[in-house]
Amino acid sequence: MKISELVLYISAQKSIILVLNKETSEIYMTMNVYQFLLPYEYTPEELDIHRNLTVFGSEHWNYDWFKQFKKVAAVDATELEEVFMIMNRWTDADEAKVTRLDRLHSLSVGDIVEKNGSYFMVDGFGFCELMSMDMEVAA
Repeated sequence: MKISELVLYISAQKSIILVLNKETSEIYMTMNVYQFLLPYEYTPEELDIHRNLTVFGSEHWNYDWFKQFKKVAAVDATELEEVFMIMNRWTDADEAKVTRLDRLHSLSVGDIVEKNGSYFMVDGFGFCELMSMDMEVAA
């Protein structure tokens, strides 16, 4: 992807970086993907968090769990649904839009996508916007 210019939009609350693809004239933004990565040797509490996330999604969401999520990827996309498609198809074109930051799995129920400073959890159908998360994720 050739990037011809960066456009920076700044508001009082947040800044958004938009990327213009000169070849397609599409404008992308980078969205961060956070996942709860169940350790190979997990505790009963970690298994319980994993089960609640993958089975119930936002229905059983506990904001304290976000501390245990890791930022695993940055994805260049226009919409949340596009991030979902990219992280489930994994074509060469899709792979070029993903910057891997850690081990990861396909985007699924319980994962979180950050778009423009707002957080959205993948649910059984679509996405659910979560309230602000003013805390750090796991390193």
